[in-house]
Amino acid sequence: MENIINAARNLGKAIQESEAYKAYDAARKANDEDKELQDKIGNFNLLRMSLGSEMSKEPDQQDKSKIECLNTEMRQAYEAIMASKAMKDFEQAKIGMDEIMNAVNDILSLCMEGEDPEKASPIDHSSCGGDCGHCGGCH
Repeated sequence: MENIINAARNLGKAIQESEAYKAYDAARKANDEDKELQDKIGNFNLLRMSLGSEMSKEPDQQDKSKIECLNTEMRQAYEAIMASKAMKDFEQAKIGMDEIMNAVNDILSLCMEGEDPEKASPIDHSSCGGDCGHCGGCH
C-alpha cells in the first residue's frame, strides 16, 4: 500500500508542477484576494440563506412575493459574480485542471478494469453527449 501512496504523492507533485495547476492556483488566489468579488459572493450567500429560510417554512406560511424577489436578486448576484474578470479567469483555469483530473481518473478507472497501465488512454470527453446508451467509452 505504501508504494501506491507514494505514487499518489508523486502524481500530486507532478500536477502541481503543471502549467494548468499554476494558472488555476493563481486564479484561485486572485479570487480570494479580490475584495469586491468576495463581497459579491458574500451577498449571494446571504440571499441564498434568506431564500432557504423562506422556502423551509410551511407552504401556507411562505411569502411568495419575497421568494420571487429573492430568486431575482440571487440570479442577478450570480450573474454579477460570473461577469467579473477574476471569476472568468478562474473558470477558464478550472477547465484546464478538470481536463487533467478527468484524464487521471480515466486512466485509473481503466486500470481498475484490467487495462494495461502502459496503454490506458484518457477518454475524449469533448464528444460526450451525456447519453451513455450510445457509447461504450466512459465505463
